[in-house]
Amino acid sequence: MKTNTLGTKGGTRYIVEARDHTGKLIGFAEGHNIMPTEGLNHAAANGMKSTQLYIGLFKGNVTPVAGDTAAAKLGAAGTYQMLQDVTDYSGSTEGGVAVTAGNYPKSGFGSVAGGVCDNYSTLAEFTIVGALTIYGATLQTAVLASANTGSLVAAMRFSAAMTFPAGGGTLAVKMRYTQTSA
Repeated sequence: MKTNTLGTKGGTRYIVEARDHTGKLIGFAEGHNIMPTEGLNHAAANGMKSTQLYIGLFKGNVTPVAGDTAAAKLGAAGTYQMLQDVTDYSGSTEGGVAVTAGNYPKSGFGSVAGGVCDNYSTLAEFTIVGALTIYGATLQTAVLASANTGSLVAAMRFSAAMTFPAGGGTLAVKMRYTQTSA
């Protein structure tokens, strides 16, 4: 976790499950993200629930670092190689409700208690259309999968890549944000 000058720590923990087209579990990852400086600035200025935040996935074999920005890393041309709707996935849902094509699902953070909020009741899920390897997930302010605008709030490389077979499958993303005293 990152510690800021006010003596608090904040960060997002991801839990990701990948299933093939038959429903068989083919991958699981759990881990803590990196909050780039851009994300720390966003959280300090806006809070984690006061703005719209979106969950994206990346297929670039990269490791996020503190200096990463939305302008350099996100979108179709960014070095994270973000998944693009139709090409890589046929749709996504937030809490079981379909998301507009080309958009990423909202983070869906629920009520805050004890400095913690999560999206466990409004899970973000992606339907992967074919053979694909996914290396990580992001939390960002841009809704469009093709966008490299806004802020990259958090990013996590999975402990093991999620490799989908030719039949595709689903990838569910759970996130928990925690803010504690240092």
